[in-house]
Amino acid sequence: DQGIRRSGTSLKPSFGYIVPTNVPERATSNPYNSRGGAGRRGDADPSSVPQMKERMKEEAWNIHFSEFGRGVCMYRTSRTRELVLNGIPERLRGELWLLFSGAQNEMASHPGYYGDLVEQATGLCSLATEEIERDLHRSMPEHRAFQNETGIAALRRVLTAYAHRNPNIGYCQAMNIVTSVLLLYGTEEEAFWLLVALCERMLPDYYNTRVVALVDQAVFEELTRAFLPPLYDHMQALGVITTISLSWFLTLFLSVMPFDSAVLLVDCFFYEGIKVIFQVRSRMTLRRRSTSSTSSRHPMRSESLAACALMSSSRCVLSRG
Repeated sequence: DQGIRRSGTSLKPSFGYIVPTNVPERATSNPYNSRGGAGRRGDADPSSVPQMKERMKEEAWNIHFSEFGRGVCMYRTSRTRELVLNGIPERLRGELWLLFSGAQNEMASHPGYYGDLVEQATGLCSLATEEIERDLHRSMPEHRAFQNETGIAALRRVLTAYAHRNPNIGYCQAMNIVTSVLLLYGTEEEAFWLLVALCERMLPDYYNTRVVALVDQAVFEELTRAFLPPLYDHMQALGVITTISLSWFLTLFLSVMPFDSAVLLVDCFFYEGIKVIFQVRSRMTLRRRSTSSTSSRHPMRSESLAACALMSSSRCVLSRG
């Protein structure tokens, strides 16, 4: 049992979360697969095309592991990068996110730390916890993992534990969306340490003062104005460029892209860091003609079109590195 025992209560990872053992079994059983990620879809028809592609990707990674090692001993090669660009298999996604982000080392260096934070933060009230409560049901409402109290409670524990760990950041809107995706591919403790890596090392100052995010946003707007003036003028007229671009940055595009495309971007982000965000942002206007032709009566459709343009070219951009 990988559970954590605190004050006589045994907790164990299940459904991608750590949940109390006194929850009825039907509430903790994983309807996706046995690995423990709520977002993994384990037992679909093995003959389906998506499942065949998943198996092919898994086999490619297994070959890579046999040649270059696995875990912290793994060598990073040009082949590793190619495999990441093709999308990490769902069964390996959580493991490799932990490895590439450095969260695995942090977690191994602080056994029991997350459980202690959860215990310390339980029952505390603050501005951060109030904001977290408001956003819990708006994180991924369309995903069944967050349509029940089990998933919502897990998200609450991770966010409040992080707010307790780092009061300088506390809680920022967008952290709920990112964390909910992290929970789909690992346990609560793994999601917590991935959030630490994201907020404190990979995107420092994005979620506290937002100074860096705002600077990056200004750079993005200036590049759009300089190189795509018609699109810049159009988005300015709609009044959406500032509104939508900051959300894109803070949520790693998870709020505006199709889910499968968004997690591919997160794969690349954890492997190569902040440069991926810059690369994808620089290409968000590739289909500018489609976006520019959108009626001014539908600004949200403009956002959707621009977001869809992201993944159409990001793999090409990333491959050129």
